[in-house]
Amino acid sequence: MTPIRSLAVVVAVLVSLALTGPAAACRCLTPSLARTTAAADVVLVGTLTRIDAATATVAVRAVWNGQAAATVTIHDSPTSCRRGLPDGATLVIMARRDGDRLTLRQCDGTQRATPALERRLTRRLGAPRAP
Repeated sequence: MTPIRSLAVVVAVLVSLALTGPAAACRCLTPSLARTTAAADVVLVGTLTRIDAATATVAVRAVWNGQAAATVTIHDSPTSCRRGLPDGATLVIMARRDGDRLTLRQCDGTQRATPALERRLTRRLGAPRAP
């Protein structure tokens, strides 16, 4: 490869990185319910009652998979792109255990709870149980 061609390739790569910016790395296609439930250590539905810099306290209503107390703390990991957790929202949370912490990650399937989503989870994982 000639020096000019090499320089052109390097410039093209740098320009593409500059134009996409960090937000592009935070986008993902919505993964399937099968994939997200299989990857999650805990699948629950709960309401966010307190939000701090990178954590949220959740009042748990139901648990489909894993163990969760009536109130849990969810950690928003750096790989979740700090998408933020909306205060007061009721979410289906698909979290992973990181030691003794429950952590959200990018593209983990956590989303607003809807009756339709809860029915799909019940068909896939069975009836939910109380925390």
